[in-house]
Amino acid sequence: MPAYVTALVTVTNLEEILTYAKQVDATVAQYGGRFIVKGGPVAEVLEGDLLPHTVTMLEFPTIERAQAWYRSPEYRDTLFTIGMMGAAVRSFSFRIPDHINPHASRREEEAKAS
Repeated sequence: MPAYVTALVTVTNLEEILTYAKQVDATVAQYGGRFIVKGGPVAEVLEGDLLPHTVTMLEFPTIERAQAWYRSPEYRDTLFTIGMMGAAVRSFSFRIPDHINPHASRREEEAKAS
């Protein structure tokens, strides 16, 4: 079952966050992840008091792979520090159970076809 990591990002140091952005892709790919949205600007806050500049969403094959990426030395020991120096971030991971995920059956069909 796929899992997702979402980050709500408020940039505080553009140079640091650009360095982070150039290097993070390789670490995500190592754990089977991909970016669904990378630094998409927030058009409007519809509810609540969060005011992030951008939103990033990643997809991983499983929650375990998402957690392994986030806790990996490749990410935590280098990029995490750069990212924290360049932005205020709120992030979380989650899964969508197959019984409520409209894309689950399509992924299963695609996997069988390949």
